[in-house]
Amino acid sequence: MFRFIALLTPMVLLMGLALDLYIPSQQIMMRALDLNFPQIQWTMTIYMYCFGLGQLIVGPITDRFGRRIPLFVSILFYIAGSVLTASVDQYLHILIGRSLEALGACGAMVIALALVRDKYEGNNAIKAFTYLRSMSTLAPIIAPSLGVFLALHYGWRADFYFLAFLGMLALMCGFGIEYPPHTIAVSKPSNFLKTYWHILKNVSFRRYAVCAAMVQTVMFSYFSISPVIYLQHLQLSETYFAILFSVNASAFLLAAFIFASLIAKLGVKKSVSIGALLYVSAGILVWIMQHYLGMCIETLLIPGMIASAGCAFALGPSCTGALKPFKEQSGKAAALLGCIEFMLGGMLGACVVYIPPTNVLPFALSLIAAGSIIFLNLALEQSKN
Repeated sequence: MFRFIALLTPMVLLMGLALDLYIPSQQIMMRALDLNFPQIQWTMTIYMYCFGLGQLIVGPITDRFGRRIPLFVSILFYIAGSVLTASVDQYLHILIGRSLEALGACGAMVIALALVRDKYEGNNAIKAFTYLRSMSTLAPIIAPSLGVFLALHYGWRADFYFLAFLGMLALMCGFGIEYPPHTIAVSKPSNFLKTYWHILKNVSFRRYAVCAAMVQTVMFSYFSISPVIYLQHLQLSETYFAILFSVNASAFLLAAFIFASLIAKLGVKKSVSIGALLYVSAGILVWIMQHYLGMCIETLLIPGMIASAGCAFALGPSCTGALKPFKEQSGKAAALLGCIEFMLGGMLGACVVYIPPTNVLPFALSLIAAGSIIFLNLALEQSKN
């Protein structure tokens, strides 16, 4: 299993690194290109939207043509988008490059998840998804410090040239994967919407797709508010912010690996419920610390680490629960899951930025809301069953 996960790791890193590598460098990029904060924020938002919508296209393609060729084409899109973003000065061209990056990253992510679903069942699938999604947290651990180093020494464009290099590494790993025989039934393009509707009607899929979207809401909320709080309000340096960002991401990785066996033993529903409980607890802690300590590093860092542990409990099992019923349509199911996960999570998470961030309470609100929605969603589905 671990060799398989290691080969897939660069493919799931494509998505996260394209977001996290330049978050601490945004101030440098804004000064170099004469952009304002909302414009920089849109380079993240459009990436999330294209990443989500693109999966609806990639899913049917990978079920129709297999895993290998769509994977390689997706990675080539990612490389092209990274090179374009690094080599232009016009804001519109940067958005186009980011869109290409997103399309490539979403293809790699969808196919990686589908390959796991093709290869594993039951508790092994839970372990594989948990390990794979937790490996994706290597991006926010290493990317901020690396991005700051590259931007300070070689300019902000070096961040995106590095992303192109990572795409080449993922391409090489793709040649080492043992792909399953392509025996999946072929669907006509006119049937794609019917297939997606059929998947969406599945109770288990709806339940855990919403849970996965809430995990992304929490993550994107932190991505959106942390540079505003740390860099603008607390006036920390880009290097210090990168360290704090990495510490928070490390909590996810440690929790995922320490509790991997426990998560598999608990099963999908209990693991997701524990994640929701940690979200609500972290949100309440933010309110308490804000009241007694005010806006400081600890007020965002400590609850953020608890929330990251909650993501470790909820993310992998949510994917497992959503994709479990769809052995022969795992590509389309993974695509629809990713679309819901990143579109809904990106939209809700981005709302944090539009609440005046004079303190960290918007982050607390997103934590409590995400945890409560997960609890309510699971309770309603259970009562229907």
